[in-house]
Amino acid sequence: VVHGDPRLTRRSLLLAGDSLQRVPIANKIVPGDWETDKLPNWAFLWALGCAELYQLTGDIAFAEAVYPALAKQALVIEHNRNAAGILELSEYWHLLDWAKIPDGPENVMTHESCLAVASLKATATIGRVAGHAAEAEHWAQLAEELAAAINRACWRPAQQAYADLWLDGAASGTTSQPTNIAAVLSGVATPEREAAVLPHLLYAPADWIVSGTPWMHAWGCLLVAQRGQMTPVLDTIRDRWGAMLDKGASTAWETFVGYEAHGTWWTRSWCHGWSAFPGYVLSAYVLGIRPITPGYGQALIAPQLGDLHWAEGRVPTPHGVIEVRVARAGVGMQVDVTLPPGVVGEVRVPKGEAPPTVSGSAAKVQQDGEQYVITLPAGVKATISG
Repeated sequence: VVHGDPRLTRRSLLLAGDSLQRVPIANKIVPGDWETDKLPNWAFLWALGCAELYQLTGDIAFAEAVYPALAKQALVIEHNRNAAGILELSEYWHLLDWAKIPDGPENVMTHESCLAVASLKATATIGRVAGHAAEAEHWAQLAEELAAAINRACWRPAQQAYADLWLDGAASGTTSQPTNIAAVLSGVATPEREAAVLPHLLYAPADWIVSGTPWMHAWGCLLVAQRGQMTPVLDTIRDRWGAMLDKGASTAWETFVGYEAHGTWWTRSWCHGWSAFPGYVLSAYVLGIRPITPGYGQALIAPQLGDLHWAEGRVPTPHGVIEVRVARAGVGMQVDVTLPPGVVGEVRVPKGEAPPTVSGSAAKVQQDGEQYVITLPAGVKATISG
């Protein structure tokens, strides 16, 4: 989405998959001779990355190539559930983020089970594409079972949040933003529980452990943006990433100012790719450009300006670049869209007093609840006003 060339991402994901020839879950550092499989959350995030690459590119050959490794890793999840149905991997490093969550090797971590659910769902997605329908349904069913176990054992009714640990059959230990972000991200959280924790993903209660990195904080931004609440997301980016700009940064940092307790350094690492996540959030949710079908054969343009007056940008697809500019126009908005050949556009704008007008192209306009849906043919340039 940011740089437009999937080859490096594809190669990196396949290299991680190759490590499963030697270790039971994707190795946390590849390539290299440091063979250590002791970071399950990284392995589960690798699976999410595989599904995302397919969604963005429609690369069936990639799905076929990577599925055997994903399936091998899914077996580790299946075979390491305890009597309560929770994932229990002893003697592993349970790190998710630099938050101050206890992650001793014997701990049973809620966030690890949540990301295992997401990993199984991603494996099911790739399995269907790669022609393994029966196995894919097995992984999907296993994801449902694991999610149900998490909801039985790891939810704290009094606190209306997921605990960080499972111990002796019950929710235990601290409560943190990263764990509850993982619960929402993975789809483990039921609608009622999601509604309870969502307000805390960016602004934590005093008794919660806060996210330890811009990366995890950006996941919170993504989840809030997905649910149509853009202004708090923009405020968070201005405040937290803006502090990096205030220090003269030209790259995204691994940690925010204040994490390094000794105060000598502003951050752990001055150039950290994971912390550049707002670059995706702005494209995908402020401009609203996302694939509806794998590889952008059909693309969504559903802008959310929040408190902005305008935004514009370009998002690369396998067919070429989608260009969008959105600006306030009276009580409504104007959306200028340029689609490459091969990409059909579905533009969604809030319902106004009258249906939007479309200039520059033939279009189909329909109402869907509180939105209008404008379908644009591939390869056109159009302006939607309303």
